[in-house]
Amino acid sequence: LAQQVPASRLALLRLALPQMVEAALPATGAGRELAAVVVEAQAATGTHIDPESNWYTKNIARFGGGFDMKALTAQPGLLAAKFDRIASKYAVWTVGNRCTYYDWIARSARAATDELRGEGA
Repeated sequence: LAQQVPASRLALLRLALPQMVEAALPATGAGRELAAVVVEAQAATGTHIDPESNWYTKNIARFGGGFDMKALTAQPGLLAAKFDRIASKYAVWTVGNRCTYYDWIARSARAATDELRGEGA
Protein backbone atom coordinates (compact mmCIF):
# COMPACT_ATOMS: atom_id res chain seq x y z
CA LEU A 1 0.00 0.00 0.00
CA ALA A 2 2.87 2.39 0.82
CA GLN A 3 4.12 2.02 -2.76
CA GLN A 4 0.72 3.17 -4.08
CA VAL A 5 0.39 6.24 -1.85
CA PRO A 6 2.16 9.43 -2.95
CA ALA A 7 5.08 10.44 -0.72
CA SER A 8 3.37 13.73 0.12
CA ARG A 9 0.39 11.86 1.57
CA LEU A 10 2.61 9.46 3.48
CA ALA A 11 4.40 12.45 4.99
CA LEU A 12 1.08 13.66 6.42
CA LEU A 13 0.78 10.44 8.43
CA ARG A 14 3.94 11.20 10.42
CA LEU A 15 2.02 13.60 12.69
CA ALA A 16 -1.41 11.99 12.43
CA LEU A 17 -3.18 10.98 15.63
CA PRO A 18 -4.04 7.27 15.98
CA GLN A 19 -7.70 7.78 15.06
CA MET A 20 -6.66 9.86 12.04
CA VAL A 21 -4.43 7.03 10.83
CA GLU A 22 -7.26 4.56 11.37
CA ALA A 23 -9.72 6.77 9.48
CA ALA A 24 -7.33 7.54 6.62
CA LEU A 25 -6.23 4.00 5.83
CA PRO A 26 -8.38 1.21 4.45
CA ALA A 27 -9.55 -1.54 6.82
CA THR A 28 -7.52 -4.14 4.96
CA GLY A 29 -4.42 -6.14 5.75
CA ALA A 30 -2.33 -3.63 3.79
CA GLY A 31 -3.97 -0.72 5.62
CA ARG A 32 -3.27 -2.27 9.01
CA GLU A 33 0.30 -3.04 7.95
CA LEU A 34 0.89 0.57 6.91
CA ALA A 35 -0.73 1.79 10.16
CA ALA A 36 1.73 -0.35 12.14
CA VAL A 37 4.62 1.18 10.20
CA VAL A 38 3.28 4.67 10.93
CA VAL A 39 3.05 3.91 14.66
CA GLU A 40 6.59 2.51 14.62
CA ALA A 41 7.94 5.58 12.83
CA GLN A 42 6.06 7.94 15.17
CA ALA A 43 7.33 6.06 18.23
CA ALA A 44 10.90 6.33 16.93
CA THR A 45 10.57 10.11 16.56
CA GLY A 46 8.60 10.69 19.76
CA THR A 47 5.38 11.86 18.11
CA HIS A 48 3.20 8.80 18.74
CA ILE A 49 0.45 9.17 21.36
CA ASP A 50 -0.50 5.85 22.93
CA PRO A 51 -4.31 5.79 23.17
CA GLU A 52 -4.15 3.60 26.28
CA SER A 53 -1.48 5.50 28.26
CA ASN A 54 -0.95 9.24 27.82
CA TRP A 55 -1.29 12.53 29.69
CA TYR A 56 -5.07 12.49 29.39
CA THR A 57 -5.57 8.90 30.55
CA LYS A 58 -3.18 9.46 33.46
CA ASN A 59 -4.85 12.69 34.59
CA ILE A 60 -8.56 12.15 33.87
CA ALA A 61 -9.37 11.59 37.54
CA ARG A 62 -8.20 15.15 38.27
CA PHE A 63 -10.54 16.70 35.69
CA GLY A 64 -13.79 16.02 37.58
CA GLY A 65 -14.34 19.33 39.37
CA GLY A 66 -12.26 21.57 37.17
CA PHE A 67 -14.89 22.54 34.62
CA ASP A 68 -17.79 24.18 36.43
CA MET A 69 -19.11 25.91 33.32
CA LYS A 70 -21.41 28.27 35.27
CA ALA A 71 -18.51 29.52 37.35
CA LEU A 72 -16.15 29.65 34.39
CA THR A 73 -18.54 31.67 32.23
CA ALA A 74 -19.56 34.02 35.07
CA GLN A 75 -16.18 35.76 35.08
CA PRO A 76 -14.86 37.16 31.78
CA GLY A 77 -11.63 35.51 30.72
CA LEU A 78 -11.76 32.65 33.23
CA LEU A 79 -12.96 30.08 30.72
CA ALA A 80 -10.42 31.25 28.12
CA ALA A 81 -7.63 31.04 30.70
CA LYS A 82 -8.67 27.49 31.61
CA PHE A 83 -8.59 26.39 27.98
CA ASP A 84 -5.34 28.25 27.32
CA ARG A 85 -3.70 26.10 30.02
CA ILE A 86 -4.77 22.85 28.36
CA ALA A 87 -4.43 23.94 24.72
CA SER A 88 -0.96 22.43 24.42
CA LYS A 89 -2.47 19.06 25.36
CA TYR A 90 -5.17 19.09 22.64
CA ALA A 91 -3.72 16.19 20.64
CA VAL A 92 -3.36 14.01 23.73
CA TRP A 93 -6.84 14.97 24.94
CA THR A 94 -8.29 14.08 21.53
CA VAL A 95 -6.61 10.67 21.58
CA GLY A 96 -7.42 10.02 25.22
CA ASN A 97 -11.11 10.78 24.97
CA ARG A 98 -11.37 8.73 21.78
CA CYS A 99 -12.76 11.44 19.49
CA THR A 100 -14.41 9.80 16.49
CA TYR A 101 -15.11 12.70 14.19
CA TYR A 102 -12.01 11.93 12.11
CA ASP A 103 -13.70 8.75 10.93
CA TRP A 104 -16.82 10.73 9.98
CA ILE A 105 -14.71 13.24 8.05
CA ALA A 106 -12.85 10.45 6.22
CA ARG A 107 -16.08 8.62 5.34
CA SER A 108 -17.68 11.85 4.13
CA ALA A 109 -14.65 12.73 2.01
CA ARG A 110 -14.60 9.27 0.42
CA ALA A 111 -18.32 9.48 -0.35
CA ALA A 112 -18.17 13.02 -1.77
CA THR A 113 -18.21 13.61 -5.49
CA ASP A 114 -15.03 14.78 -7.20
CA GLU A 115 -16.65 18.18 -7.63
CA LEU A 116 -17.06 18.59 -3.84
CA ARG A 117 -13.61 17.29 -2.97
CA GLY A 118 -11.83 19.71 -5.24
CA GLU A 119 -8.82 19.36 -7.46
CA GLY A 120 -6.09 17.06 -6.22
CA ALA A 121 -8.15 15.57 -3.39
